[in-house]
Amino acid sequence: MSGALPEGLEALPEGLAALPEGFAALLEGAVDVHVHGQPDLATAFRNRGNVTGELGGWEEAAVAAAAGGDRTLARTCATRCVELATTLGAAGVVRRFTARLRAHDVRIGVSGPRRRPATGWQSLTPTELQVAELVGQGLTSPQIATRLYLSPRTVQTHISHSLRKLNLRSRVELATTVARHRG
Repeated sequence: MSGALPEGLEALPEGLAALPEGFAALLEGAVDVHVHGQPDLATAFRNRGNVTGELGGWEEAAVAAAAGGDRTLARTCATRCVELATTLGAAGVVRRFTARLRAHDVRIGVSGPRRRPATGWQSLTPTELQVAELVGQGLTSPQIATRLYLSPRTVQTHISHSLRKLNLRSRVELATTVARHRG
C-alpha cells in the first residue's frame, strides 16, 4: 500500500496531525504499512477506536500477505476482517475482499476435507432433501417455491443438483427414490 488509503479511510476526524507519531507518514505512503508482515495499519486504527479504518487495515494486511505468499498471515488477517465486517453488517465488503484474496489464490472459510460425500443420498444438502421430499409428494416447482419461500428457479436448481448427485434423469426417478428412502 504505497500512498493510497484503503477505501473509506480518506477522511480522519481529527486529521493527520492528531495521529500517533510516525503514523501520518505511514498513511501518506512514506513508510511501508506492513512492516515484517504485521498488520500495523489495522492495529493503529483499532487503538484509535476507528472501526472503519481497522476494517480497511485488516483487508489491506490480508491482501498484502497473500500477495507476498504468506497464506497463514493472510488467513489470520482475513478472519479478523470478516469478523469485523460481519459485525458491521458490511456484506459487500466481505464479497469484495474475498474476491481480492481469490486473485492471490487464497480462500477463506471452511477448509479441509468435505464433511458430506459428493454423490449419493447423503450428499444432498438439507434444502435439497426438503425439495426432494416435496417432489416425492407430487408438488410442482411453483408449489414448492411458494411453500419454501424460494423462487421457482431456485427450486429447479435444487432439483437439478439432487438429480446430478443421485445420478437420476427425471423428477419421476427422484420421487421414486424419495419414496424408497421414506419406507
